[in-house]
Amino acid sequence: MEHVAGRNLTEAARDDGPEKLIAFAVEALRALAFLHDFGVIHRDLKPANLLVRDQAKLDCNVVLLDFGLAQELGPASDPTSQAPVGTLPYIAPELFEGQPAGPRSDLYSLGAVLFEALHGEPLHTFDDDDLPSFVERVKRGRHAPPSSRTGLGPKFEEWVRALVSPDPADRPAKAREALARLNDACSDRHALETDLDRRARLASGPPPGREKEVQRVLSDLDPERGPRFVWLCGGEGSGKTRVLRYLSSKAVRDGWDVELIGTTQWVDDIDADFTDELLSRLRGRASKQPTLVLVDELETLEGKLATVLDRLAREHKAPPVQVVGAARPAPIQSPRLRKLLEDADTVPTVSRVDLEPLDARAVGKVAERASGVTKISKRRVDWLLRASQGTPLVLENLLVGQAWERESPDAARFSLGDAVGQRMVSLQEAGRAWLAAVCVLGKDSAERIVADVAGLDSDGRSRGSLEALATGLATRRRGVWSPDSETVQRYVLSNLDQESRNTLHRRAIQALRKSGEQRADDWKLARHHAAVGNAREACNLAAQSARLADEAGDPSVAADRYRFALVQLGRKRGQRRYELRMAIGNALR
Repeated sequence: MEHVAGRNLTEAARDDGPEKLIAFAVEALRALAFLHDFGVIHRDLKPANLLVRDQAKLDCNVVLLDFGLAQELGPASDPTSQAPVGTLPYIAPELFEGQPAGPRSDLYSLGAVLFEALHGEPLHTFDDDDLPSFVERVKRGRHAPPSSRTGLGPKFEEWVRALVSPDPADRPAKAREALARLNDACSDRHALETDLDRRARLASGPPPGREKEVQRVLSDLDPERGPRFVWLCGGEGSGKTRVLRYLSSKAVRDGWDVELIGTTQWVDDIDADFTDELLSRLRGRASKQPTLVLVDELETLEGKLATVLDRLAREHKAPPVQVVGAARPAPIQSPRLRKLLEDADTVPTVSRVDLEPLDARAVGKVAERASGVTKISKRRVDWLLRASQGTPLVLENLLVGQAWERESPDAARFSLGDAVGQRMVSLQEAGRAWLAAVCVLGKDSAERIVADVAGLDSDGRSRGSLEALATGLATRRRGVWSPDSETVQRYVLSNLDQESRNTLHRRAIQALRKSGEQRADDWKLARHHAAVGNAREACNLAAQSARLADEAGDPSVAADRYRFALVQLGRKRGQRRYELRMAIGNALR
């Protein structure tokens, strides 16, 4: 979990002055609105659970945390779950009467926190061990009048008092209503929601519009009767990565042991016993509990890891390990994986789920999630369908940017690259530097190397990495970084000037040399040398990497790397060209 460096909300208001309290209240209300949109009630809002960051992240300061008492909305199945829980000075009075928690009770708790931040003392104090008397005071709304004025004006104080009204009916029904009332009270124009709010809703929970496809994959996740390998196929921007992320979180909640494949220590390990070792490790885990392996961008996978996945898919008697692999079918590089995809229609242990363009029904579902409402007009859905052509990534960014509301004439020409650019708007300088380093290095780059290439100090590294993760433009697994997708990588690199790209590639060469993992990094070094025009060095490194792959039993990988080395020779003729041609031929044979 992220470490949040900051102070609780009441301390921040005391240190920074009450004038900051309105901004803190706005962010807290947006956080509550987000939770309530997903049917979650926090039930333990108090100063310690509302932190104000020392440094903003994506222009956000307030962080809502500690969901140990959170509960889904709806009738409680267990009568004891309606007992009042939380921290006494912040529990809404109706909860003491056995009423279920809801948005209004969370708003009461927030109001109690704001009252304390505003006046420097709790709304109700419990210090005499007389619980019945305390509960009676809370239910009647009796509290000592504040001892000091705040300077924020009577209308703001009146707004806070409405939040802590003992009668739930006198409070706002929802967080957005509370924010609208705050705007009226203070004559402000704080947006009821932001681009980040809409993007966060779309990125959370089951992928909207993909309910049928997700259910098909989930129905296959049966260690005893389900297929061993499930292909998740779709084009760029079709939402494959989003589906995998949801499957990962759901599987963990359902008791599965989940492995996300693609880390450097697996892909770059080319020892001869790698295949058997990895298979033995996964099957050992599967003998203890259901085990799920998730692999993204299978089209770029090659070498011994492809062999591992192929064996997991085809061996019937070993402890069952199930794999879900996402890919664009056309550019799959590995011959083993191409054959495995062809067998999806004929081999019972292999199945395939395709993510087709979204239809009108699915577009409506995505629009509902983005807006937090349940009724989207047919005219709006039809416009979104035409503008996005059913591509989820494009649709998401149309909704985040509210192109429909602006009736943007350029919306119909919105591209995948535009979608990435829109997500990058939130990045500050450190975030852009970190993302550029990740994209120059490519998939599965160790964090220490990304940090060296980004050229940031320790504080910049912390802020930059958090921003790259928060926007979803980069991923981190066990300290290993990758661009979120090839689309992100292409867009970022295409928007770097040549001098900046060369600088980053040179830093990458230095960082990889310094890492001390020479053999594993030969191939990466070859590509970076080629990018800055060091053709001879690139040729030698690529050929060395190809020889190692060939010796390890990966001839298809070897052939591709020998080809790369040959390209670096340009038009030069002679013995070197002959040797590389022969090496390619032998590998193919």
